[in-house]
Amino acid sequence: MNENSTNIVLHESEVVELFVYFLATARVQIDDPDYYGPMRLLIAAEKLRDFVSNRSSSSLTRLFELTEPIINDAHIAINDIEKFSNKLDQLSKVIANYLLEVNGIEDPSHD
Repeated sequence: MNENSTNIVLHESEVVELFVYFLATARVQIDDPDYYGPMRLLIAAEKLRDFVSNRSSSSLTRLFELTEPIINDAHIAINDIEKFSNKLDQLSKVIANYLLEVNGIEDPSHD
């Protein structure tokens, strides 16, 4: 790890935690029901959010605020595939709007 880098976003311990989580999840995913994969990805996203939330830009903080209640609802709906899929669709829309906004791209659906 380059100690002089000013671009480090995560501490090494945070990288290790995420890395180990991804690897361990890959193994247990074999025996899990299909819908557990998306749930585990949501958990990983939450871990990443929690690691960087106190060092994030205002626009990224806003994305975290917009997605948190949807992610929480998705966890509750995990056993109802239709509701769970709906929550994931909501997340996709929020993410798309965020990316359009931060990249200065006009939303083509607002013609």
